[in-house]
Amino acid sequence: MKILNLGKIFILFIFCINLYANVEIKLDKPAIYRGDIANFSIIANGSNVEFPTIKEIDGYQILGVSNSNKTIIINGDVKKTEIKSYSFRPDGDVEIPSFEVLIDGKKFNTNPVKIDVVEPKATKDGEDFVLEIGVDKKEIMLGDSVKLYLKFKYKIDAKIDDFKLDFLNVDGLSIKQISKPNIAREDDYIINVIEFSITPLVAGEFNSLKSLAYIGRYEDNGYPFDIFSNLNYKKFFSNSLNLNVKPLPDGAKIYGKFDIKSSVDKKVVNANEPVNLTLQIKGVGNLQNIEKFSLNLPNGVVYSNEPDIKTISVNNENSVEFLQIFSIVSDMNFTIPSFSFSYFDRDLNSTKTIKSDPINIEVKNQPSKSNLNQVMPPKIQKNSSNKTLDTTHQNDKNLLYLMVGILSGFLAFFVFSKIKKFRLSKEDKPIIWQISKVKNDKELFNILLPYAKSSDFIDKILQNLEENLYKNSNHKIDKKAIIRYFKSL
Repeated sequence: MKILNLGKIFILFIFCINLYANVEIKLDKPAIYRGDIANFSIIANGSNVEFPTIKEIDGYQILGVSNSNKTIIINGDVKKTEIKSYSFRPDGDVEIPSFEVLIDGKKFNTNPVKIDVVEPKATKDGEDFVLEIGVDKKEIMLGDSVKLYLKFKYKIDAKIDDFKLDFLNVDGLSIKQISKPNIAREDDYIINVIEFSITPLVAGEFNSLKSLAYIGRYEDNGYPFDIFSNLNYKKFFSNSLNLNVKPLPDGAKIYGKFDIKSSVDKKVVNANEPVNLTLQIKGVGNLQNIEKFSLNLPNGVVYSNEPDIKTISVNNENSVEFLQIFSIVSDMNFTIPSFSFSYFDRDLNSTKTIKSDPINIEVKNQPSKSNLNQVMPPKIQKNSSNKTLDTTHQNDKNLLYLMVGILSGFLAFFVFSKIKKFRLSKEDKPIIWQISKVKNDKELFNILLPYAKSSDFIDKILQNLEENLYKNSNHKIDKKAIIRYFKSL
């Protein structure tokens, strides 16, 4: 009898567990705007839950997965709930199919659910909040920019606790704000106008461009001093626009209107004194795709920094400036050749090539080229009066002359080698002295520039100095190590 009662209790216990063993699927929202993210959760009640592996929904990839759980005890009964949430971005109406979930060794299935994807509706005049956009042109060439005007209006008596502005993400377009909000009043509306610059990165049709605003308002819960009020946001969409971007013809990569100029800090220098050359391209357009220029001089050493490109808005246009700086060292006169640059001219509607002027540089104190004088032994003059000397005495004289000649040659070679060593020492001392006396990176850069490409050590020092000068880096330069390097040569 006792065994029967225990069996009934055991059966009842299993029955209670199965009562809690169920599964359901819940949607965050049954409908979303196109471009928004959809979220759903599978909720399973049970002690041991195995969820399915879900990688996509109707072809749309799962973007994120999260897990959570909770345990509830009611009248001594323990209820455990496991929750797995998923997110994805559907582009149209989609049905989430039924999924199988294993709970405490038993299979359960969720019900299929549907999510509607609707097109956002633009705000209209007369409403409390109105968002409008417009462009100065709807058809442009690749590389050109479009000015976009965004106008946000709200009624004077409308309540706004927070405001956020956002553009729908569009691949292939670079959007940049170029003005601060301009606030004005129009009838019973307060108007905010902001200007943006849109630069296409690829050619093609861009349809249904629009913006959206998030307007946050605190809920009125009847407590005027409640600091825990919730801030609820609501979306408001602008009208949509289309933009047609045409590719550049003839293989051109740059569009606009530009001028080119090269200049130097001095045209007359001493031998091995650096000449700083600045190449400037300035105008209206987009220079982001421009390539770095190169300069090769057969009788000089050239060092170049990375180009710097600056863009500012002037008179409702994007004014752009390209700067590249070269340092040149040579011990003889040289000519800096002209630089050429091709682009698609917006006024001519055709490809145009512009060139800078060549620049002649005069180098003073050029090293002289001297040939070493060969030391010849003295020529033996034969006297007719000595013809009667015997052969032995003549051979001794010849031997003596030969020895004197050889000794003279060795002496001349020894003196020349000492003079050469002394001259090298005299040349080495100034560079060490100059390095020890430099006060900044610019001076040290100019001193070391003639030694570019002489060793990996010097090239590394020059690179660090260049980054300090032109890239706002803060490399520590060890002058003592540089001095030790030159002393070891």
